[in-house]
Amino acid sequence: MLGYLSYSQIKIFPEGKVSIGNTSSPSEKGLTHFITGSKIGFAGLSSTITSSALIRGNNVYSSATTPDYTWYNNDQTGLFHPAAGSLGISTNGTQRMLIDANGNFAFNSSPVSGVKFYAFCGLSRFAYIYPGYNTAVNIELYAVDPRIYSPSNKIVFYNTPGGNFIDISVRNVFLNSDLKSKTDVTQLNDCLEKVMKLNGVSYYWKTDSAKRNLNTGLIAQEVEKIIPEAVITDDSLHNKLISYNAIIPYLIESIKEQQNEIEKQKSKIREMENNIDLCCFSFTGSTKSRSDENTDTKGEKPLLGQNIPNPFNNTTEIKYKIPSETENSSIIVFDMTGKLVITYPVNGSGSLTISSNELNPGMYYYSLVVNGTEYDTKRMIISK
Repeated sequence: MLGYLSYSQIKIFPEGKVSIGNTSSPSEKGLTHFITGSKIGFAGLSSTITSSALIRGNNVYSSATTPDYTWYNNDQTGLFHPAAGSLGISTNGTQRMLIDANGNFAFNSSPVSGVKFYAFCGLSRFAYIYPGYNTAVNIELYAVDPRIYSPSNKIVFYNTPGGNFIDISVRNVFLNSDLKSKTDVTQLNDCLEKVMKLNGVSYYWKTDSAKRNLNTGLIAQEVEKIIPEAVITDDSLHNKLISYNAIIPYLIESIKEQQNEIEKQKSKIREMENNIDLCCFSFTGSTKSRSDENTDTKGEKPLLGQNIPNPFNNTTEIKYKIPSETENSSIIVFDMTGKLVITYPVNGSGSLTISSNELNPGMYYYSLVVNGTEYDTKRMIISK
């Protein structure tokens, strides 16, 4: 039996195992070579073998379950030769790493054509593909926030090395915009002027020779002259790249600027309409007023103008016209609850000046009352 070692050069055991010793003195350590089935083993001089190197004799390419170079009592772990030019490592009969004839390397998988390094990390909570911090791309497969990062502060996606850019499809893209990550925050100004200089265009990519996909966008060289922070230059291809997200704040502020202009124009139009009504109103009834259509027995129409300015924080003026032979007329002011605040007697044609000192800041309604009948009501605002 194998446990009984002889210091002769060759010993054949009853079960057919062969031990080949050495010529060293019995007191020195040596190697015992043994053959067991189709494997040749190498063991030290000991009465018990726990693990020793084995070489398996194969007539064909080996596999993860039959590695050529393995160990005694664990002969499904080792190096195997699955095909010409290929080398693999297995543990317990499972392939763990493999290099193919093209130099492609795979971990826990088979090499992928055209991919030099491929790793399948399963669902491990902390699995890493981590070439090193100073390399071009680093990948960390955390259970929370798995990440791809690069010391160059950017990652470019091409369809070939140094070739054309590719499309990326995702459900949502969230950009870091946390205030705690920012400094020197400044309000944008004159955005409408800049946006008006941008030119939207449609185009086809030169790589789309069949012109199958029409695109729309901006020209980076034009944008760079107007909003330079929205454009960078690619290091390798020297292409101009646009961040459309950097343009969005300009669009938002442009809309606000434009809306302010619209409100100013609307206010001017209202003022012009009131002036036209006050200047061109005919007491003969031949000209139609913008006020209510109530008339007195003479066919004449009272007219109440919008206070100008509105809102106001000092004084405001209300123009009015009262038909002749009116017994009594007044302009009355109510608060938002409908409570009468103040009454101003008026007559003939003229204007009423109201001071902000007479009323508290807020919104009010004022009405023209002629001979006990309310003819028109308008709103005025006193600002602080």
